[in-house]
Amino acid sequence: MARNATQACHAHRGPSLSLVAAYRQADLLRELIARQSSLGRDLVNAAWSCVRAGLFDAVTSPHVLEGIAEKEIRDAGLESSAMVPPEAIAALVDSLSKAVVDLVCLAWIPPPMDATQLDLDAAELIGDIGPAGADVAKRLRESTATQLSDLPAPRWMPTDDGGPAPILGTLAAVLWADVVRDRLARLKTPALPEAFTHAALRGYFSPGGRVSRQGADPVVLDRCGAQVALVNSAVASIPPMLLREGRPLAVSSLTAQRVFRDIPHRAHSQALFDGVDLDRWTPNIVIVGGLTAYARALGMDAGATNELRAVLDLFQSLNAVGADGHRHHGLLTWREEPAAQGRKARIIITPASGLLRGTRGKLIPVPHRLPRFSGSKNEWAAQASLQLLVLLEMRSAAIELVESGGATIPPDRWRKLAEQAGVSLPRLVELLRSTWVDDSVDGLAFLRKLNGDRWTLGTAYERELAVLVEGGRYDRGGRISGRRSAAKRAAKANRLGDCAKTSMNPVGPVNSRIRSG
Repeated sequence: MARNATQACHAHRGPSLSLVAAYRQADLLRELIARQSSLGRDLVNAAWSCVRAGLFDAVTSPHVLEGIAEKEIRDAGLESSAMVPPEAIAALVDSLSKAVVDLVCLAWIPPPMDATQLDLDAAELIGDIGPAGADVAKRLRESTATQLSDLPAPRWMPTDDGGPAPILGTLAAVLWADVVRDRLARLKTPALPEAFTHAALRGYFSPGGRVSRQGADPVVLDRCGAQVALVNSAVASIPPMLLREGRPLAVSSLTAQRVFRDIPHRAHSQALFDGVDLDRWTPNIVIVGGLTAYARALGMDAGATNELRAVLDLFQSLNAVGADGHRHHGLLTWREEPAAQGRKARIIITPASGLLRGTRGKLIPVPHRLPRFSGSKNEWAAQASLQLLVLLEMRSAAIELVESGGATIPPDRWRKLAEQAGVSLPRLVELLRSTWVDDSVDGLAFLRKLNGDRWTLGTAYERELAVLVEGGRYDRGGRISGRRSAAKRAAKANRLGDCAKTSMNPVGPVNSRIRSG
């Protein structure tokens, strides 16, 4: 029955009402029915249509599902930190949005089915998810025995303050307990190859970058005149800012930092839940709601779509150039699909292999969480770049990180890293004295200072630290293995040398003893 409902749902969709409006109308109609039972089946049908429309809008409203997901994760008491990890919310929203479609479809079969049948079909759907789902399904089936009204139970109706129907929260709690939590435990922080990360920081986040027409295609130079990126001539539409000589680039923005970090995390979460290997599979990341929804998901104002569009265009059009001259193709390709009949606008992003193939060699973890910022917003992008440079620095000292618990970064090195990122010296001092080493309601500590000039990552960055430690152990194992191999080669050479001496004068020592005797 539930599967047939799902199929019918995809073939028929009801009126398009806003979520709040649908909830308010459903509440009003429910009250009328409670007061005047003689209003008849037509009014029951009208109430049902409002409930259906409200639930369906919730399916395609990312901010509604994100709120439900974050609340359920917090209520589960499984996250002790002040901030729920963004990847946990994203993973639960993804699972919830897919499951709610099936749940809502139960009410889309015309004519509207009665409330008892709705609960029974919901129990069938939810009971198949796992142990927590089976427990909820049992309670749903038990409630049908005592249900007297033809209207849906309160769990299917919006709350008194216009919030989402409680059944959505119940579904989120089941998915978290039975599906998402365990899979997230197996999700490693995305890591990018060291050479690619260096090139990306040079090409996309170098402060003071400008366009130069040195040849047929424009190139991007940093403030020292070094070539850090070039325009990908294969892109059909090149952003105007890449065609104007001397034009400064706005790619080194906080928006660019958000996108650069977000794409690998989305790809890894999607790969985990779909059971695929990113070494052999390139995902298409679909964001329902278009640029507006993506801006909101990145923690930006929904009106910042123009800035987000410019960043996606630049990432698609620019090829980063490493210090060794190696060219890395654009970070992604993307396209928009406008809203159509029965479908909201959406964007589809296909990441480049450099953002996905972090499985070999020296790897740099990419934190989804931005560090705490200090100063004006104009300085935040530089501080985000500095965070990535610090991770690169710690990866180069990963053996020390393993053996002594921290990586040595002396003051002069800090100054060079800050200069490379575009962070002023006074701001660097403030970051290392308070902003990056203290927890706060607006962010958790990025760093922890040890004795001397040694540093490690804060407790909120345990998974990123695990990537660095794993790399340090790999490097140390290779170093120890190299030393052993060198010792074996030296010992073998010594043995061969002794044999060579003996073969040149095999009876010399014996004759000496005879003569001396």
